[in-house]
Amino acid sequence: MKQTVSLAVAALMLATASVSAQTAGKTAQGKGIPTPAEISNIHVQGGPGIVISGSQVKENLPDDARKFLDKFYPGDGLALCREDFIKNTYHVILDGGTDMTFDHKGKVRDIRAAGNLAIPAEELRAILPAKTVRHLDQAGVLDEVTAIKDAGPKGFGVALLNNVPPQMIFDVDGTFIITAG
Repeated sequence: MKQTVSLAVAALMLATASVSAQTAGKTAQGKGIPTPAEISNIHVQGGPGIVISGSQVKENLPDDARKFLDKFYPGDGLALCREDFIKNTYHVILDGGTDMTFDHKGKVRDIRAAGNLAIPAEELRAILPAKTVRHLDQAGVLDEVTAIKDAGPKGFGVALLNNVPPQMIFDVDGTFIITAG
């Protein structure tokens, strides 16, 4: 019962503050205390509460992210561009279906090519350490990379077409660790 009363009191306090702000003390009673009719006329502005992410436009992306998109996806519009304020990242989905995440500096952290397509080698060279690109090239799979998944301080995974092997794991310096699958 105490909790219900507390919630009701909190709701009334919020309504009072909201009406007071909206009417600047000009209530029917003249004392800053809203009447029931005034409370029913309160227009609450909706919102998500604590903001975790919000839609962004390309211009709000970090410079390096914009440069990357302009270089590798010049004709592709943005279907989604959202900033995650907690992770300090930007999630982007292009009109063509490519899905990627940039860190706060604009570096690509994750990328998944649209459909069952491979990420072009030139683009991989811009994203991956040179050591990783050499390994993929020597293994004959540089033209088969469909996704890169960041694993934080441990490294990253590279997914391949036809899942043969399904994924190659590299440390943060780009050194090959293991084939996973």
